[in-house]
Amino acid sequence: NPGNGISGLGFQKLMNQAMKYTGKKIEFLGLNSCLMSYYELASGISESTNYLIASEENVPFDGFDFTALFNYLSRTPDADGSQVGKRIVNSFIEKNKAQSTITLSVSDLSRTALVQTALDPIFKTLTQKIKLEGLPAWHAIASARSQALDFGTSIYTSQPIDAMDMASFFRVPRYSGLGISANLRQNALAAIDSLAPLKRWGKAMKETCGMTMYFPSVSLRSPELLDLYQQNNPLSENQREFIRTYSLF
Repeated sequence: NPGNGISGLGFQKLMNQAMKYTGKKIEFLGLNSCLMSYYELASGISESTNYLIASEENVPFDGFDFTALFNYLSRTPDADGSQVGKRIVNSFIEKNKAQSTITLSVSDLSRTALVQTALDPIFKTLTQKIKLEGLPAWHAIASARSQALDFGTSIYTSQPIDAMDMASFFRVPRYSGLGISANLRQNALAAIDSLAPLKRWGKAMKETCGMTMYFPSVSLRSPELLDLYQQNNPLSENQREFIRTYSLF
């Protein structure tokens, strides 16, 4: 909602405060909001929260099936975040089955470090490629990015969301020309797949990995956006340096 939003950093502070108050990690964070299953948020709350339940795509007005959720919690108060997440996802898909473009996933936040480890050598290589080869390298990366599955951005949006399905970038045909070994690609895809052990989508959607990441489709329209991205970002220096190099080329 305009003027009433909360940033990824805001969620990070909120969940840290909740953990401090309860004396233990929060079992899950369920977000009945659009475009909230993104890697920057998942990484930021991974030290305070076990599971993230959220959508890569816009969420229909009807949203979660809270009746089904609270009935389940009343019957199984000891259920963990994974079990609760499964109930939320399945009831959400059933409730909104007339909506063909829905997505919802349960992400195991203990896997975020594994994902970062798998992504780091790729982002480091791509950054070096841009710095050494210039425009041809940047154009190859931008071409691969253009084929990846994108959420929240269209020709009608004045401010692109630039939320890219993490796995789709590594699956596009043109990725083979970016100088990244097949082994690194497969390691990245396996780590990303493990991050969201449960993901479901509507019948019109392509298969998604359950998690997006910020990756400008071409370049940033405003330098201020890059400054915001760099500030208090929980991601590795290799990933942030790639986004900076690619965006400002």
